[in-house]
Amino acid sequence: MSEKDELLARTYRSAFELAVQHNVTSLAIPAISTGAYRFPLERATHIAVTALIAFLGGSFTKKTCERLDDVRATIDPRQVVMSMAPTTDAP
Repeated sequence: MSEKDELLARTYRSAFELAVQHNVTSLAIPAISTGAYRFPLERATHIAVTALIAFLGGSFTKKTCERLDDVRATIDPRQVVMSMAPTTDAP
């Protein structure tokens, strides 16, 4: 993972930690750094989802994705998320 990738991952982890500290029940995060800084959207989405999976302690399944908002960009981030989810749900 490059230094820029790690910085982006830390940014997402910090957002998740702050959400828990403040009892946030819904969180929307933009595609950080993909605009003016031109960080590749697909790579940024993968980093964000990987950070989320790690934050959730690996308890990530397709059911976790049921409430993803319909966010559209150059790629559909939901497709990246769904491609990373295990095919079977944990009990």
